Amino acid sequence: MSQKFNKKRVAAFAAALVFLGACALSTGAVARYERHSLTVHRIRKRHKPTEKHDPPVIKETPKKQLDVTPISQYPELPTGCEVTSLAMALNYNGIDIDKLDLANGYIDTGDVDEANPYLQFVGLPTDEYSFGCYAPVIVAAAELAIDEYGSDLSVTDLTDSELEDLYAYIDRGAPVIVWCTQDCEEAVISDELYGFDWISPEHCVVLVGYSDNGVLVADPLYGKVMEYDKEAFKAGYDALHKQAVVIS
Repeated sequence: MSQKFNKKRVAAFAAALVFLGACALSTGAVARYERHSLTVHRIRKRHKPTEKHDPPVIKETPKKQLDVTPISQYPELPTGCEVTSLAMALNYNGIDIDKLDLANGYIDTGDVDEANPYLQFVGLPTDEYSFGCYAPVIVAAAELAIDEYGSDLSVTDLTDSELEDLYAYIDRGAPVIVWCTQDCEEAVISDELYGFDWISPEHCVVLVGYSDNGVLVADPLYGKVMEYDKEAFKAGYDALHKQAVVIS
């Protein structure tokens, strides 16, 4: 009788282990799904320029505007606003380098399941389901390009600067790469991205001028200079940790 009872206990214990294992696998699958859902959420927020949108555009006479040639990130770099903005800044400063060359040879990338946006581009800028990167990654890519092209330009990380403080660089003839939200939309924390709060809809543009109530940016989403309401733009800039980079 006791042997039968022990056999039943062993069978029950084995069944419990199988159940727990299945739960663990299910939890892992859910986690992977949630990570993928974060990516999809961001892409849905980052619309293409042909889709309906209503950015806070204004029209004022600029106090200062630099002659930066806009470059579109599309179609090759659907999530490559950062690298496209870098291409614009480098081109303006005399380094003739293509956005694709930068994306393929100068930007350090990492897997979306592992990369730190402060150290690597999370995913690939050629992949519409990737995320992006933050200022240190663009600084490193800019320094590498400047070194390889034998230029005496320098790169400065201006992160934590107030938006209005960046106008001084425009006055001196230096466009500034800045992080913001797309179309000045309200920033949201989509979720925790591997230890970091990922702000959506994250975007990157080149500040090329300003007016009394607006900022002028070369926006890679549209491939042209856009003038946005200053306060709306500033809210997105502040939400993206006041990240900015200048090449001069």
